[in-house]
Amino acid sequence: MGGDDVILEKVRSDRKRGIVSENKLCREEFYGHNRKPDAKLETIWEIFLGAMDDFTLKILLVAAIVSISNILSEVVEVLTSDHPEIAWIEGFAILVAIFLSSGITTLNDYQK
Repeated sequence: MGGDDVILEKVRSDRKRGIVSENKLCREEFYGHNRKPDAKLETIWEIFLGAMDDFTLKILLVAAIVSISNILSEVVEVLTSDHPEIAWIEGFAILVAIFLSSGITTLNDYQK
């Protein structure tokens, strides 16, 4: 087919200099650019929701809500708890652990 010289002539390039600068704009218009598009950065809220999208955390969240709601009904009725005034601490501690874990994961992922 004529070898390298014919190919270089057809693509309007030089073996030593490469693409001539005045041809660069025409080439980019015809072929398009060869740059990756800028990546869309996630917001901190999106990263936090992604961290909360863990099956174990969802189970713990449900358990904490059930524990707190169960304890609140017991506090009102004062049925079985020896110390109803502090019975909410267990559910609250689970919620704190969930949000600490998700918050730390969010900060680590945001720094990446």
